[in-house]
Amino acid sequence: MNKAPVFVCDDDDAVCDAMMMLLSSVGINALAFSNAEAVLESLADDSAPLPGCIVADVRMPGMGGIALHDRMAKDYPTIPVIIVTGHADVPMAVERMRAGACDFLSKPFRDQELIDAVTRGLEQAGQSSENTDDSWDAAVEALTSREQEVLKLLCEAKTNKVIAAELDISTRTLDIHRARVFEKMQVMNIAELLLKMPR
Repeated sequence: MNKAPVFVCDDDDAVCDAMMMLLSSVGINALAFSNAEAVLESLADDSAPLPGCIVADVRMPGMGGIALHDRMAKDYPTIPVIIVTGHADVPMAVERMRAGACDFLSKPFRDQELIDAVTRGLEQAGQSSENTDDSWDAAVEALTSREQEVLKLLCEAKTNKVIAAELDISTRTLDIHRARVFEKMQVMNIAELLLKMPR
């Protein structure tokens, strides 16, 4: 079973449950979300698991799948997104694929189509992780010894308060080190840092 879960985001509970059961039946770990905002909240939670890929419906209350994909491409570009919709048209599919979507499925789709799309998404995420190993090591070597200490504790998902206490520095000083770590590791936030970290 894959370690990183698939985030399944669809406001139709029956459809969401069906996709969850299908993925589970082939040994794929998945988590259900009824809206895009909940996905973003989970991504922002340092203690929550990061997804291997995301399956998102186009039409949902609030933020739809298209807006979620745009947000992911901007803030979490290494997480593949699969778009599903019951109202597909060719221009939409072409536009989403050009925007970097991993796949585009029109409802109703066959079970195997979803399994194949998710498998490709997880493989794509895995390849992205492997490709970052060398760049990760090189970036770590460029950190000062103190920044490497900060990086280690950040990767252990410890809070700023705990890290500052363990290193016996002020939270303001930690903020400076943390900003430098993010800059040198070429990430924007802790979630992206954890995603980039070799597994």
